[in-house]
Amino acid sequence: MELSLEEVKKTQLEILKVFASFCESNGITYYLAYGTLIGAIRHKGYIPWDDDIDVIMPRPDYNRFIREFKDNRYVLFCPESNVDCPFSYGKLYDSHTIIEEQTSCHYRIGLNIDIFILDGMPNNLQAAKKHIRNCKYWIRLLEIKRIAFDKNRAYSKNLLLLFFKVLASPFPIWWARNNLIKLNQKFDFSTSHYCSDLCYTDALFLSKDVFGKGLKALFEDREYVIPSNSNYWLSAVYGDYMQLPPLEKRVTHHAYKAFTLE
Repeated sequence: MELSLEEVKKTQLEILKVFASFCESNGITYYLAYGTLIGAIRHKGYIPWDDDIDVIMPRPDYNRFIREFKDNRYVLFCPESNVDCPFSYGKLYDSHTIIEEQTSCHYRIGLNIDIFILDGMPNNLQAAKKHIRNCKYWIRLLEIKRIAFDKNRAYSKNLLLLFFKVLASPFPIWWARNNLIKLNQKFDFSTSHYCSDLCYTDALFLSKDVFGKGLKALFEDREYVIPSNSNYWLSAVYGDYMQLPPLEKRVTHHAYKAFTLE
């Protein structure tokens, strides 16, 4: 049976609660991220037109989480344990659900939350910019491999996608993913003064103090950890994030259908 938007959000919140409770009980650092972080600050919950949840973790905490987390219902989908994972980061999904989405990749997961990763960066700004450019090359290659043709997309854009898919065809997706992950970890997080989400196409050069020990903020019916200086991060990513976008832009950017298996 297909799930409504409200049922999707309820399921995602349950996943987030399980994730956060495990992290908090085991001394594992995490933060709400991106649209979820905006939602916590601006709406005390979901952005009304949003339909996903993002969190982010320092690499050492991410490694601990994927190594130690075990649950009968909630399952990790990540490159460290799934050879067919087309992402360089992890997802935690509800195995009692299934999603259908437009992608060129073949994998089967349920409703999920995205677990992004903070990696170390060089201390020099110019070196950091070069590192981000190198990572972005592999991110773009992965995107080309994942993106599906869409009849609703302009013909010229599908034609351009076909051109890039032909160029990318000699490179297996797992090879591109593994090269990106290896590059992401070039600079050790623990000894770096700076960090970035190198899974993200517009990665930023950020002081680790932006994240720090974190603060608590309400998201729907529970408090979660947010970065110590959320305003700095969100302003750098989105500009004036407290200003609501125009009505025509208040739409979800994700295209999937979710179903229950129960």
